[in-house]
Amino acid sequence: MLFKNKKLKKRADTLVQIARLNAIESFVPISDKFPKINELFKSKKVDEWDFFVTIAGVATAIANLDDNLPVSTIRDLIVRIQNSLDEWDPNGNRALTDIGDFITRNTGQGVDHHIAVGSWVLWNIKGEEPNDSELDLAPTIGGFLSGSFSDWWVG
Repeated sequence: MLFKNKKLKKRADTLVQIARLNAIESFVPISDKFPKINELFKSKKVDEWDFFVTIAGVATAIANLDDNLPVSTIRDLIVRIQNSLDEWDPNGNRALTDIGDFITRNTGQGVDHHIAVGSWVLWNIKGEEPNDSELDLAPTIGGFLSGSFSDWWVG
């Protein structure tokens, strides 16, 4: 059991680190390809992109967990991910809960999962509901994150 706990802790810590690196490294290529992103950052700092995209990456990875994993393993892993997020940033776990609620609410209303994830990122960076033009970026952001974390749990 101790080995399993150490392995899950390492996986959780690694996920948060990978999500953070992914967020940091993605800003320039995405903002170069989609200049509308730069409009959102006129009065914001790139740190906001890094924080919210990290959280969205972690949430996407959790959503992509193998359905065949034992429920107890998933539950233990999520607790360890929450702990890793809190170690990284005191607001990490709260933001994870927020995105989870946002995705559940929106997908329950028929919104595609990728669009919900991207919309959450945009909404939080902007600090208010994105307009239609800004929401055009939501599928790109959500799709990018889904592709980045589609198979993070192997074995």
